Amino acid sequence: MASSQGMQLQLQPIILMLVLVQVVVVVILSLSAATIAAPPTEADLKNLDCMNRCGNLSIPYPFGVKENCYRSEDFFINCSDSQPYLRHSDINISNISLEEGELRIMNNISRNCYDGLGTPLQSNFYGWLVATNFSISSTKNKFTSIGCDTYGVLHILENESFVFTTGCVSSCMSISYVSDDGSCSGIGCCQTSIPKQLSHIEIDAHSFNNHTDVLDFNPCSYAFVVEEAAFNFSTTYLQDFKETKVPLVLDWGIGDNKTCHEAKRDLTSYACGDNSDCYGAEIGNGYICKCSKGYEGNAYLSDGCKDIDECADLNLNQCVAESKCLNTRGNYTCSCPKRYHGDGKTDGTRCNASRE
Repeated sequence: MASSQGMQLQLQPIILMLVLVQVVVVVILSLSAATIAAPPTEADLKNLDCMNRCGNLSIPYPFGVKENCYRSEDFFINCSDSQPYLRHSDINISNISLEEGELRIMNNISRNCYDGLGTPLQSNFYGWLVATNFSISSTKNKFTSIGCDTYGVLHILENESFVFTTGCVSSCMSISYVSDDGSCSGIGCCQTSIPKQLSHIEIDAHSFNNHTDVLDFNPCSYAFVVEEAAFNFSTTYLQDFKETKVPLVLDWGIGDNKTCHEAKRDLTSYACGDNSDCYGAEIGNGYICKCSKGYEGNAYLSDGCKDIDECADLNLNQCVAESKCLNTRGNYTCSCPKRYHGDGKTDGTRCNASRE
């Protein structure tokens, strides 16, 4: 009996220690869940001393430049010498749009130039882009080739393997045939649409005859994917296209492979803050967050969407001059003065004198 009691006394510290370990594990898991459960607040980012700029680029959450200041590694911005780069790549970022779920980058141009004998120059460059978990916008970009002895080729890869190829051709024997109105009409410059949800491309700029027939006004072929709205063609590009990089738009989203409906059911990872709405992302396997109507700000912060005071700006409300504007959360109302009736709005029943 004494031996049994002694054994119990020896086991008690061990049992107590195991219980404490279990409690600690539960607490840690609870804290981790709490950390992930909701988007951070503005105060959270401030307390973490998160940078919101790199050079001239504004960096809003979910993007960030230091640990704990971005949602995941996909949104890490490497700020080096005041130049922002996507993650650990050499992809230079020029703009981040939360509202559109877009990232504007500067991407390389493929060039293929020849000397007077039709020999390729050593300075020729072959372009590519790998933007894992992002996609090259099919609505904002165009594949473009410049030259009068040119065919540009766009190779699309998945899992490091070629899956298909597209491109365009431009051929002209004289610069007089080339339009100089800024359009890429197919002569001297050709463009084509790109497929959706591309993240890995390789680009070739080729020549049919090494530019020997057009060398006097066009020694090079160029090919690139460019933001359509940012590119205007000029005949001077045929002789010397000086740019080495052009703007390109990437689509991004919260890439959890969930629809908005699925994401809302799992609050441990749902990225949208208060007073916001969820939308399917252009990348095809995630979603983006936008402030609800009547709010503005950063929808990826818990308190990022702020009420818009429509009454402070005449352009934001439809109240008639004789009515009074009252701001409400996410909206506003217009009230008519005494002895008038109506909704007080220019697009409604306005304010009409009541009959005595």
